Amino acid sequence: MSFIQKTKNYSFIILLLLVSNCDKAEIYPWSEGSLDNMLLQNSDKMILVDFETDWWTWCDRLDSDTYTDKKIIEFAKNNLISIKIDAEKGAGPEQKLKYRIRGYPTILVLDSFGNEMDRIVGYRPPEEFLKELIRIKNGENTLSDLQAKFVNNSGDISLQFNIAKKYIDLNVPDSAKKYLDFVQKYYLENNEFVFQNLFDISQHYNRIGFSEIAIDILDQIIDLNI
Repeated sequence: MSFIQKTKNYSFIILLLLVSNCDKAEIYPWSEGSLDNMLLQNSDKMILVDFETDWWTWCDRLDSDTYTDKKIIEFAKNNLISIKIDAEKGAGPEQKLKYRIRGYPTILVLDSFGNEMDRIVGYRPPEEFLKELIRIKNGENTLSDLQAKFVNNSGDISLQFNIAKKYIDLNVPDSAKKYLDFVQKYYLENNEFVFQNLFDISQHYNRIGFSEIAIDILDQIIDLNI
């Protein structure tokens, strides 16, 4: 066999190895079908629901950067049943309303009964995304976790503020306002007029659509010369 023939054979073998390795590359385990059917069939794993659109850059970035990460894929295989929903196609608009989706990407994590455990709003790089998934799996800083702590420590104003922020993240404005009202009342009754505290409260009122209250608080900051 000539040197040229050997070289061609070696090149062909290397090409086969490269193609074989590409075929074995792990991909994120997305499930097909509807979310409703998935809820009926699921047993013990959490359900990840990725609400996306086909025109938004950060949805594409999540696909290319985060869902291709080996640690994310491993976690998903062991702990999740995952589905993508285009919020503007098919059953997407109906599901979007049902789960109070207001931006993309929004990733819901549901328990095996379909109850929302928490959500991740917006793009996250792999390491941060994995930390969020582990946090949710462990029940840390979820709404149920914060509410359980509140039962034993209802006077903790920072805890009430965290519950308000969690309701904002979950897009439940009326419940968020309830806790923001508690926090604002506390600061007023205790004369704890700290600029950052009042400013943060005003911004959170504005996020849930109560702009008049937000402006009133900003006026208080000016009037009290804080």
